[in-house]
Amino acid sequence: MSNQSFSDLPSQQRRERILSRPEAREQPNSQDDWDNRPTVMLPAWLGQHNQPIRPYLLTQAFGGSKTLAIRLGNWKFIDHANSGGNRYENNPQLQKFILRESAPNAPGQLYDLNVDPGETNNLYYQQPTIAKELKELLESKR
Repeated sequence: MSNQSFSDLPSQQRRERILSRPEAREQPNSQDDWDNRPTVMLPAWLGQHNQPIRPYLLTQAFGGSKTLAIRLGNWKFIDHANSGGNRYENNPQLQKFILRESAPNAPGQLYDLNVDPGETNNLYYQQPTIAKELKELLESKR
């Protein structure tokens, strides 16, 4: 194997290296190890992995390129208010899908995906401790 940087490899070689590296499948020793290692999906795809691959998942939300969401266990925190600009009210065919805001003045959104997979009931004010913890974790990863 060459000393070429992982990020300099062509995408196919990166995929092959991530999928085939046994050392990348080992459990990390610390949170920094989780943050700085490639995610190995092959064991999950093969049904050989029965634990979360990472302790949390960061995603870009619909509020724009700098708006992030974090999923930890059954909880999802979205770091922006309201729907993220879906503009359903401007399209007569989509108006029937408009959901009322369950926490209209909340600066963020918190959902328990075990009981609300459709993200219809914002628990930001009902679960302020969880909202605060997830926001802090999200901010620490920006």
